[in-house]
Amino acid sequence: MLGPTLAIRADASHQGGTGHIMRTLAIAQEWITRGGTCVYISATLPDAIRLRVESENCEVKMLSSSPASSEDAKKTSSLLIELKARWLLIDGYSFTPEYQELLELPARTKLAVMSDFGCNDFYEPDLVIHSNIEATADYSKLADDNKAILLAGSDYVLLRKEIIEIQSKPTNSKVKNLLITMGGSDPREASFLACNQILKHSDHQNLNIKIVLGAAYPADGSMHSVEASNIELVYSPPSMGKLYEWADTAICSPSTTALELAYCGLPTGLIITADNQEKILQAMLEKKIAFQLSDARNEQPELRHLTDLLDSDQRIEMSNRSAKLIDGKGTKRICDAMRFPDIRLRLGTMEDSKDLHHWTNDPVTRAASFSSDPIPWDNHIAWLEKQLSAPDTTLLIIESCNEKLGVVRFNKNAETDGESIISISLDSECRSLGLAPLILAIAAEYFFAQEPQQVITAWIKPENIASIKTFIRANYKDYPSPTQPDQVRMRLTNTPSS
Repeated sequence: MLGPTLAIRADASHQGGTGHIMRTLAIAQEWITRGGTCVYISATLPDAIRLRVESENCEVKMLSSSPASSEDAKKTSSLLIELKARWLLIDGYSFTPEYQELLELPARTKLAVMSDFGCNDFYEPDLVIHSNIEATADYSKLADDNKAILLAGSDYVLLRKEIIEIQSKPTNSKVKNLLITMGGSDPREASFLACNQILKHSDHQNLNIKIVLGAAYPADGSMHSVEASNIELVYSPPSMGKLYEWADTAICSPSTTALELAYCGLPTGLIITADNQEKILQAMLEKKIAFQLSDARNEQPELRHLTDLLDSDQRIEMSNRSAKLIDGKGTKRICDAMRFPDIRLRLGTMEDSKDLHHWTNDPVTRAASFSSDPIPWDNHIAWLEKQLSAPDTTLLIIESCNEKLGVVRFNKNAETDGESIISISLDSECRSLGLAPLILAIAAEYFFAQEPQQVITAWIKPENIASIKTFIRANYKDYPSPTQPDQVRMRLTNTPSS
């Protein structure tokens, strides 16, 4: 991947669960889709979760130090330098403000923190993400910090691609397919609690029940002893999407899973298993998109509202409300806020003349050009009209979220058959984001689709080291010119090895 690198510091274990990994994976998927690189930095990670992360084209760097220790912070900081990370995203309750203060972030690396409890979750972040259907914690102090951006509410609910692709379906008043999923480890055996109570229900034999046992669920867990003809145990599924599509009702904890199920429009019963879930539970109950079944923190928990969940008209109302609450675009908004745009290309027009003139006369652009004199407006308009009408020119505007980021131009060389010369100008706001290699790659893919037999040549001033490195990252090769040795010539060919 040629785009900027996102490093994610998160762990998974039996006691800590897998939620921090799985919810950040939604951001990682969108980041990679946009052409970026994602690296997980972890101290504890079950093999099944590591394989899942790597299957999403994420790299994993394992730490040998104790999680959230000073040594952890030191080694993480060193990795950020090695990775040249644009962002570090932290998700985990052990990564306290004291831990964050120990981090020595490189100058180019910004800090994003997944927060559930409010301002006590972070230390001098650039971005705070509170992924819930509403702000369930106090972030008022952030208003005094002009540096940090807060993303909170249903617009920023984290959904992985397998969830977003699910189509909502009509819900009946009576359950048929029940899914029970209590996270990657289920240390309080909430699945066993739910299963036992349901087996006592008069209609349980009419139910098809699937119970998910996550990657960190222990081999001696109580669920392994359950036997019933209508119960299927599903061990560490690679994707929850198919299970959500199968189900028409679910039982889970008030967590990211509950928000995923709400997006799918599934009537859901909640069993609270940890203190940090209380506000999520409250928010979902207030919006009437779930039932509270039990509190597994109690010594002798019992299920309530089970009949309402399994057989009532409230199920239909709940499904309709929850499906309208979350639109599934949270990760896109988060990547936009992290200033990693979803890059698009289109052909330029005369309506782009002002932007093109601004980019052309930018001091940095002029300094990088072989002719550094400013371009007068009238000359620019005449040049642009000629470029747009020339059959041997391809002028592409780089856009994201309806904003223009710059221009890439290909001009066929009249003196060398089969060669096109590339030039690129980026808006000053876009230059510091590490996007140039990715933009060059996307532009080359676009051009080769139209002109597969052409080669692309770039001419660069020898002193412009940054530009030379950018083209190297975009897979351009040094191609010295015997007639112009005072200039750097680089070339890209339309082959798999290029």
